[in-house]
Amino acid sequence: MIAVLRPALALALLAALWQAVVWAAFVPERYFPPIATVVQAGLSMIARGQMQQTLFDTGSRAILGAVAVNLIGIGLGLAATGAPSLRRILDTVAAILQPVPPAAVVPMAVFALGLGWKLYAFVVVLVTIWPPYLATVSALAATHPVLLSVGRMAGFGPLGLLWHIRLPAAMPEILAGVRYATTIALIAVIVSEMITGRDGIGFLLFQKAFAIRIPEVFALMFAVGLLGSAMGLAVNAVYRSVAGWHLAQRGRAA
Repeated sequence: MIAVLRPALALALLAALWQAVVWAAFVPERYFPPIATVVQAGLSMIARGQMQQTLFDTGSRAILGAVAVNLIGIGLGLAATGAPSLRRILDTVAAILQPVPPAAVVPMAVFALGLGWKLYAFVVVLVTIWPPYLATVSALAATHPVLLSVGRMAGFGPLGLLWHIRLPAAMPEILAGVRYATTIALIAVIVSEMITGRDGIGFLLFQKAFAIRIPEVFALMFAVGLLGSAMGLAVNAVYRSVAGWHLAQRGRAA
C-alpha cells in the first residue's frame, strides 16, 4: 500500500509546487502554463494518437538499445577480466569516450551512417556501453579473497569461480551499472531524435518548441519522465529477481 501511495504523493506534491509557481507569476504563464493546461494538452495528444506513437518509437529504440548495450558491456567486462591486455585497451578507450555527450556524437555519425536505425544504434552503443562494462570489471576485481579461497577449496576452477562465486557477488554492482546505462540509452535516443530524427519524442519536442506549443512541450517532458520511470521499474524487477538476496541483506543491516 505504501509503495502505491508514494508515487501518488510525489505527483501530488509536484502538481502543488507547479501550481504555486504559476500563481506566484515567477514566469509568464505563456511559458509556464497551469498544470491543468499541460494535462489537457497531453490528453489531446493522446486522443489524436500522437503521444502513443511517439512513445512507441522512442521507447522501442531505447529499450532495444539498452538491452543490447548492457549485454555487450557485461560481455566485454567478463572477457576483459580474463584478459588483462584487453582490459587495458578497453579501459583506455572508455576513459576517452565515456565523457563524450550524445549531442557531440550525432553530427559526425550522420555523415558516416546517414539517418535511420544505424545512427541510433551507433550513438546508443558508443555512449552507453561503458557503465555496464566498467561496473562489471570493477565488481569482478573486487571479489573478496575469502570467497575465492572457499571456492578453490570446493574444487572450482577459474570458470567455476567466475560463475559460482565472482559473478553472483558482483551482480549488485553490475546491475547498478545496468540501471545507469538504461537511463543514458533513453537520453541518447532522444538527443539523436532532436538533432536528426524524423519521428519520436525528441523530434516532436523540437517541433513543438519551435512552434511555441508550450503546454504540449511540457506534456511530452512528463511523458519522457514516465517512460524513463517505466524502464527503471523494469530494471528494478530484474534486480530483485537476480540479486534479491542483496536487497534483503541491506534491509537486515538497516
